[in-house]
Amino acid sequence: LLQTRTRIKSASFLSADLVAYLEQRAEIATSPFLRIRYADLAWDLCPRIAGATRNASMPRLVIDTVSTLPAKSFHAIDMVNLHARALALSLLLRDQERIRRAALSILKLEDAIAVDDQLGSWGFAFDLLWRADLGGDTQDVRQRLIRGLQSRCDRVCDPSVDAILDPNQAIHVVGRLCKAYRSTGDRECLRAVLIAFRDCLRSRLAAVAAILQVHWFQVAQGLFADNDCHDLAEEARCDLVKVSRQAQADLVPINHTFTFTWDELHGLAAHFYSTSLEESLRRIVAYFAPKIDAEKGSMKRLEKQFILSSMMGKTFLGPTDHPVPVANTGAAGMDDDGRLIHHLADNLHFRSAYLEFVIHAVYNSFLPTTQQLVTLLRQSELFIKEQEQLLCRGVQSYFDNDFVVAIHILVPLIEAATRRVLETRNVSPLRASRRDRNAFQLMTFDQVLNHPETKAVLGEDRCLYLRVVFTDPRGWNLRNYVSHGMASDAAFDHIKADRVFHILLMLGLIRWQRQAPRATSDQVT
Repeated sequence: LLQTRTRIKSASFLSADLVAYLEQRAEIATSPFLRIRYADLAWDLCPRIAGATRNASMPRLVIDTVSTLPAKSFHAIDMVNLHARALALSLLLRDQERIRRAALSILKLEDAIAVDDQLGSWGFAFDLLWRADLGGDTQDVRQRLIRGLQSRCDRVCDPSVDAILDPNQAIHVVGRLCKAYRSTGDRECLRAVLIAFRDCLRSRLAAVAAILQVHWFQVAQGLFADNDCHDLAEEARCDLVKVSRQAQADLVPINHTFTFTWDELHGLAAHFYSTSLEESLRRIVAYFAPKIDAEKGSMKRLEKQFILSSMMGKTFLGPTDHPVPVANTGAAGMDDDGRLIHHLADNLHFRSAYLEFVIHAVYNSFLPTTQQLVTLLRQSELFIKEQEQLLCRGVQSYFDNDFVVAIHILVPLIEAATRRVLETRNVSPLRASRRDRNAFQLMTFDQVLNHPETKAVLGEDRCLYLRVVFTDPRGWNLRNYVSHGMASDAAFDHIKADRVFHILLMLGLIRWQRQAPRATSDQVT
């Protein structure tokens, strides 16, 4: 009952005699704790024992004992659990008198132990009683709950109080009040509560670091939108933009320097030299393409090494002109997919120096012309003749270190090539238009990368790689920032360009092996 564990070595130990013994002990126990524990065990064990019959006096004993306990008999959390159990048993028995008594005991307990700045010491009465069928007392209890929450909201969200607001307190009381007013249909009171919360945030978060203000205005915006107060949500978004810009200005770069010798770099590059340009490029593609299993292992090792930081989530701000939160990741164990994407994006940065050196070492070894490289890429079915000149311009710009032009040209070509992956599987990259049922639109890049047929051709590892670089806001999100004009100057550096060129090679070196006579047995290498 108090969330302790009772260990029974063998199921044969459970018997009707054991239940009878527990019932007897419950009747004679003088300690209220033992009386409750024995009675509740006897009640709970009966369904698991053949031949045992439940005794309705046991849950009544639990309810009656709990209702007479002084508010501070045990730890506050244990008292809340005891009263929650008593209410559940009274509802199960459909005993209206005991339901009323259990509800009143819960209200009295909250009045006795509630402290505004101690989360968990209040709010449990609302959580337990608001949806409960309390018979004729339902409306009276609900009105009492609303009055208590409104009084606490007035204290917690009072903008005249000269103190820094604890948003956790405010959001817990405001969230419950909004739920109550939505249920009663009182839109006027609901809006008044949200306005008080908004005013309190604005006046009392001013002394808080901007990065924390970002989080709480983000929470407020969601709360306003969920309660259909769209004008307040729009105001919160404007506040969010302001504090986000300040938060971005407050961020301090974390720099790390590592050194390596020319011998180490040339030793690495030696592994990629071959008798043919195509084979050397294939080695580059295979070596620098991330592997999901290896990245997961690396992430788990870091989580064990840096436990505290792994317990924290992350919020990702947008580009410089709109630095609002665009994505979040949770703590370790709660959002492994999001953390993996962010971890992979970081690792792409760390490996950038090696990728840049190897690409140019192989290029200088063979000195291919731009047309030779494009001819090699065009052997893939994913790049079409009608875009060959664009492909030439993009590749030439990359080797001329004109990364702005290279990225602007090559990223759309890569997106188009990925759509053709679906076409090779006889799947259309089109979807019905929302505006015109007789018209069509292309799937988004991210939809294509998440399509099962794309994963069947490219594999899970490569699709995740492309998502991290191009479409996921927890990664680089390069395609969306470039295409929508949100990318800053820093987005067009050699690190981004090297990865774009690497992915271009990855797609351009795909070859389909036709196996006669079945046309459906195409394989990709």
